[in-house]
Amino acid sequence: MSVRRRAMAALVATTALLAGALGAAAPAQAATGSTYAQFVGTGDYILGTGTYSYTPAGSTITADLTSSAVSISISDGTGSWNLILRAPAGDDLVEGQTYTDAQRAPFAEAPHPGLELSGHGRGCNVLTGRFTILELVKDAGTGDVTGVAATFEQYCEGQQPPARGTVGFNASKSPATITSTTKATAVIGGPVTVSGTLTDAAGPLAGAPVTVSRPDGSGGTTTFDATTGADGAFAVQDTMGSANRTYTVDYAGDDTHYAASIDVSVAAVKASSTLLLSAPTTVKRGTAYSVKGTLTSGGLPVKYASVTLVRKDLAGSRTIKLTTTSAGTFAKSDTPAVGGTVSWTVSWAGTASQASAKSTRSVTVPRARTSLSVTTDRTMYAYGTTAKVRVHLGTTYNGRIVSVYAKKYGASTPALIGRGKVSSTGYLTVNYRMTTKTSFSAKFAGDYRYQAATGYATRYARAKVGVGMYGWSGRSGSTYTYRAGATATGVVTVYPNRSGECVAATIQRKSGSSWITGQRFSCLPLDGFSQNGFYITTNGATGYLRLQFTVATNAANAGASSGWIYLHYV
Repeated sequence: MSVRRRAMAALVATTALLAGALGAAAPAQAATGSTYAQFVGTGDYILGTGTYSYTPAGSTITADLTSSAVSISISDGTGSWNLILRAPAGDDLVEGQTYTDAQRAPFAEAPHPGLELSGHGRGCNVLTGRFTILELVKDAGTGDVTGVAATFEQYCEGQQPPARGTVGFNASKSPATITSTTKATAVIGGPVTVSGTLTDAAGPLAGAPVTVSRPDGSGGTTTFDATTGADGAFAVQDTMGSANRTYTVDYAGDDTHYAASIDVSVAAVKASSTLLLSAPTTVKRGTAYSVKGTLTSGGLPVKYASVTLVRKDLAGSRTIKLTTTSAGTFAKSDTPAVGGTVSWTVSWAGTASQASAKSTRSVTVPRARTSLSVTTDRTMYAYGTTAKVRVHLGTTYNGRIVSVYAKKYGASTPALIGRGKVSSTGYLTVNYRMTTKTSFSAKFAGDYRYQAATGYATRYARAKVGVGMYGWSGRSGSTYTYRAGATATGVVTVYPNRSGECVAATIQRKSGSSWITGQRFSCLPLDGFSQNGFYITTNGATGYLRLQFTVATNAANAGASSGWIYLHYV
């Protein structure tokens, strides 16, 4: 049977006293406890990070109570909350029992208990959690549930962190809430402070005894006692071990408060370590300098520790072992014989309680400059002819290898066309077939004493215009014989491909010993194959004609013309 009661504890108590004065045979059970609610958010979706405390003095608290379910509603004028606690289907709520693996009420499926905190426009679609029934107050005559006290923990969408709370309605005691303020980590071998506050719905609980305990690693328990201050705060000190720890904080309760307990996890971490390394930024080759460092852990020098220095330069690497002084310092002198960058890396492995550390530093040892030039046997090349690319490398120490690259017009990256050791006089020659504008580059990677160097040169190639004639009856070189009245056909092809561009044409006829221009075509369009087909008719005339095709200069190639093509009509 459901009993809906408004939280009016003082009125109920007064009614009970009157009944006694009238000499009632069996006075009803008085609601001598309190009605309250406290919700604590830890960053969850429902409560955020807020703490909400309610009593009948400043809010309206109502409850629907049955033997199997509790529903408490709270309204304070700014919004409302509703909390449902429900036993698994077919069961009654049991005082002192903790219900775990709860699902959202009223949709909990057997054998799961039901739980749901919602309000202020927020609720969980899916939730998990647990709750504990601290007390069930029942009518002595009817056995109906008339009061309740409980704690709960709810996870929205199965995610951390939780929403927590304590509630009471006509309860004989007030739940107490322990809130941890303990840091999540502690340094191995260092101090760890387990701290928190003890409160109820009305505020801090002062002067209350609190016990903090943890397993001692040998099957026993180490216990610390504390008493809360005026603000409800408590703290105990411990020394952190090498493994993670879980502390249990217990409050035994009193005549007006239920007992409370929470577990507090503290992760063991190593003390942070720092390696400071110093060295000059630039040093001349052959000049001595020092690399110095300091090792600290937890803010203190690490004495007599073994540190490892790794030195690298163009000649290779070597490993050096050093031991720190009583002040945690170390030093190493060095005289660079090789130019370039000297890279120093110092590392410390750490200990069981101190984290490892690492640091790097670079020292620049200037190298001398050398010359590297690129020349060719000419600056303009006919299409398909060979360029002789000649590279000259100046003075170096122990490196004489040069790489030569060619980048065609339109290419995204240069291609390696030759690599080798220069001659005793510093020369290396590479042949390259020219088809378009090409940028040549030569690269020397540098050596122990000389910097890397690069040389450049850009050279050009003309286009190529080819003509093929068809239908002739005889041929001698570039002269083609056709019978009078025959149609001469041909195809002009331009290299490299100039699809979409033009080729110009000139036609001349021979008159005596002179050639007279008959027609000019400024633009014969080139197709996708860079070609144009043509034909010539003479209406039965005899004699000589000649043809020539020309393309203009563009970004890739210089302009070019075909040779004259002679047509002899007989």
